[in-house]
Amino acid sequence: ESTSFEHRIRVQGNVETDEDVMLTAEMGGLITSVRVKEGQLVNKGTIIATVDGATLNSSMQELKTQLEFAEYMLEKQEELNKRGVGSEFELEQAKNQVNS
Repeated sequence: ESTSFEHRIRVQGNVETDEDVMLTAEMGGLITSVRVKEGQLVNKGTIIATVDGATLNSSMQELKTQLEFAEYMLEKQEELNKRGVGSEFELEQAKNQVNS
């Protein structure tokens, strides 16, 4: 009578690849879904995750508010400069704030 024989060995180790990839996000936020599976082959430009839009919208609104304030300050500095009261440095600084 023949019987089957099974032999198992458990080992612990690390898997290393010959290529490493560094992933960075263009903008921070809460990840709402991951569109790929671990180990899946992806190509350049493949969307691998989606980020909560509320965080992005909040950041956009904050940037708009900062721009509006910078434009207001530039307008005031230009008025002061026309009257000969403001300095050239403060005017250039206000212009820089709008452009950045």
